[in-house]
Amino acid sequence: ALYFHMKLPAFGYTTYFAKYSQRAPNTAVPATDFAISNDLFNLTFRGGMLSHMTNVNGGKMIANPFTTPFVLPSLFRTHNQFFAYQSYSGPGQDSGAYIFLPTGPAKELPLPKTQVIRGKHVQTVVQVHNDRAQETYRLYPGANHIELHHSVGPLPTDTELVTRFTTNITNNAYDLWTDNNGFDSLHRTFRNETQTIPANYFPSIYGSHISDGRRALAYVHDRAQGVASLESGQIEAM
Repeated sequence: ALYFHMKLPAFGYTTYFAKYSQRAPNTAVPATDFAISNDLFNLTFRGGMLSHMTNVNGGKMIANPFTTPFVLPSLFRTHNQFFAYQSYSGPGQDSGAYIFLPTGPAKELPLPKTQVIRGKHVQTVVQVHNDRAQETYRLYPGANHIELHHSVGPLPTDTELVTRFTTNITNNAYDLWTDNNGFDSLHRTFRNETQTIPANYFPSIYGSHISDGRRALAYVHDRAQGVASLESGQIEAM
């Protein structure tokens, strides 16, 4: 991939040309215990998996698209991993395109093969779990967010794949906020139903977040997804 900084004038355009260079490109290096960083974040990986985030500026305010700005603590523990639900199929209603009925809790996918690419303009971590699930982290200079790209599928007909973030946020009663078609945030409270897992999945058009008043984790996505917070400090997206 090619990354470079550019400036666009107001109501105008700029033309850039790229040419081949003899300089060796940045290569992907297998890694397990390492860190990537920009001006704000330091992401630490242990065993190839995201372990925690550090605020390198020590208490700098971070913009949140859903709540007032909050302070990222100097150490913020978070773990991100793919999980798979097995869809129900049998007597009665089957799980399908319009109803989510898992047979039980999701099972964690095997640890991925992890590679890190340290470029001039972007730090990249690529994690390949199997031929159906891959995720890529990117940190850009000066960016106050972490870009996470998922590549999923094709999946077996009895499998629902989710990405789950586990943090040290203590959101009471597993409270969750989802956007209201991009205009506002809806407060979602945990519901104790016979089918607890599907009963606590909510539609999210633009993004969702969990918070305990001091810390928050916002998950902003580029397409509609189903999201849930099934345990304190967790948020998962399907």
